[in-house]
Amino acid sequence: MKLYKELLNEAAKTANLHQLSEEEATAIKKCALEIYDRLSEICAENNLCLMLIGGSCLGAVRHQGFIPWDDDLDVTMPRHDYEKLITILKDGKMGDDFEYACPASEKDSPILWLKIYRKGTKLIEAEGIYQNTPLGCFVDVFPIDGVPVNDKKRRIKGYFANGLRLIANMVVDSKIEVTPFMKEVYTVNAQLKRMMFVRRFLGRLFSIVNHKTWACWYDRFVKNPNLDGYAGIPTGRGLYYGESHPSSVFFPPSEGIFEGRKVMLPANPDKYLSQLYKNYMQIPPEDKRESHFVVKLELPQKYFKRDGE
Repeated sequence: MKLYKELLNEAAKTANLHQLSEEEATAIKKCALEIYDRLSEICAENNLCLMLIGGSCLGAVRHQGFIPWDDDLDVTMPRHDYEKLITILKDGKMGDDFEYACPASEKDSPILWLKIYRKGTKLIEAEGIYQNTPLGCFVDVFPIDGVPVNDKKRRIKGYFANGLRLIANMVVDSKIEVTPFMKEVYTVNAQLKRMMFVRRFLGRLFSIVNHKTWACWYDRFVKNPNLDGYAGIPTGRGLYYGESHPSSVFFPPSEGIFEGRKVMLPANPDKYLSQLYKNYMQIPPEDKRESHFVVKLELPQKYFKRDGE
């Protein structure tokens, strides 16, 4: 059975989705880099470990920058540093141009990790709009947590962690404001429509407990600052297992280049990326490229200017 993201990618190719122009995509990347640069400064000032992961790590290794058809930035940090960063954000030390959302924030957040947004921007993704959530350009920040060394224990914990994550996400699905694009997608993909009907129905049942509580339960369940044996990124693209490795795969970080910047990557990028992607150095065919779907974009003009203008 195909996953939700796979179905959405397929459906978007037949629905009437506005494709970002090259200029718009470049502007989003500039905004994300601005957030990253400020975040990197904060981490350096406070001796926090910050690494690129997921597609951003792949972009650094394969393209020395963004994957050409991608426009987001994913970073990670050890759980202890991650929680210290949240405290820094709460204290407003990153500056007035930025805001954030995460499970432990004062307001509810639809996601189970930390997002840092650029104020004065608007980026609405296709899946819909969740209540009282920032809608600007963002950088995703994921915590690295310790995971059980024993394979059987790791799988058992992962089973419950992935279940909690699914429940939290279904509760979000039941309350999200569906965009016109998604309504059109449902007309061209009956399987996706059925999947979302079931997710929303179950989400309404589980809403007897509010989403913020589910999100905090999940966060506390996967939280483990002990990174001595095995470590992973439970909130990442591979769910609980997909980015679990001996800690030596992550630490100490290695160096890479991303859009002309020196960045930190996992200690063994090859092993990390080989588990996450098949033949990661091979450019996938166009119909297999993962996309992020944007239905509304508003950015200050400065992001549309060419470098040097």
